[in-house]
Amino acid sequence: MSDLWSAPTTPEQVIDRANVLFTTQALLTANRMGVFQALGKEGRKDAAALAKEVKADARALSMLADALAGLGYLTKDAKGRYANSLIARKHLVSGGEGAYLGDYLRFQDLLWEPWGKLEDAVRSGRSTRPADMYQTNQDETRRFIRAMHSTASLNDPFLAARLDLGGRHTLADVGGGPGTFAIHFAKQYPELRATVLDLPGTLEVTKEIVSEEPSVKERITLKPCDFSRDDLGGPYDVALVSHIIHGHDDHRVQSLLMKLRDALSPNGLLLVHDFFTESQKTVPAFASLFALNMLISTDGGRTWSFDELKQVLEGLGYRDVEWKRLGQPRGLSVVSAVSPRMDDKPAKQAPASSESSLRPRRPPLQ
Repeated sequence: MSDLWSAPTTPEQVIDRANVLFTTQALLTANRMGVFQALGKEGRKDAAALAKEVKADARALSMLADALAGLGYLTKDAKGRYANSLIARKHLVSGGEGAYLGDYLRFQDLLWEPWGKLEDAVRSGRSTRPADMYQTNQDETRRFIRAMHSTASLNDPFLAARLDLGGRHTLADVGGGPGTFAIHFAKQYPELRATVLDLPGTLEVTKEIVSEEPSVKERITLKPCDFSRDDLGGPYDVALVSHIIHGHDDHRVQSLLMKLRDALSPNGLLLVHDFFTESQKTVPAFASLFALNMLISTDGGRTWSFDELKQVLEGLGYRDVEWKRLGQPRGLSVVSAVSPRMDDKPAKQAPASSESSLRPRRPPLQ
């Protein structure tokens, strides 16, 4: 199959993209049924034994396992026995050598139905699931935060090693979710103390994740906070906003950036980590697609171009705004900015209104 994120140049590539749903459902279904976990790190089982363990029909399970083998998630030997491939052993079996992605796949299950109603969202402009950022249902909250931990575990060590926080001692991880960023920055900088600010339901999961990191857990504080209403605390030397601005409308994003400006020390460092696009919002392709994910699941969320964010930040008094493209997958990158010096800090004021920021909150489609 051709690269999914490159422009198709042949009719066959268009067909391949339409057929990606086969691949996605085979992978999500196998994960949900526990196929990878049943095979484990060294297991070899024929279809009958595997079907018995995951409580499935042997014939149907063999069809799923053959498809997974063809896709490279399983292997099949001459005796018809299945085993996990290297990538599955490392990332689809809990306790494997690499970052476990099974939680991320379980979260993707939650998106299947809302994405099936994309046409409704495009016609109405409304989300197709409750715009609650997965906070209403405890199981959904756990899936969401564990999924974020899965993907962050792949990228955060890379970023922590490339973003210079030398000489800075306090970090606010705003909307920090699993706290994965705070963990890796604390590991990279032994003098750094981090505060993870997020909703109470999220922090219940965060607490579990941070407790698994004995070398840094004493330097990480969890602060229950709804950043749209509550005080952020501070002052902080660094404020990190990772995967947050895409989930909120423009007015709330501007309000948050203003609150962060006031919570940062003079010359404090702001890091906004997200899927940013070029000015025309068409590339990177995944970033422009991710905007549709926000359409179906949030009230007013979207992806931002660097130029848009730069304009807002500079309007709030931030300086030295830079787009740091560090080679992360799917268009992930960092926009950094420096907060105003003490004498340059503007008076607190409401963010400028715009037509998009004044839209009333709307219920999702049912």
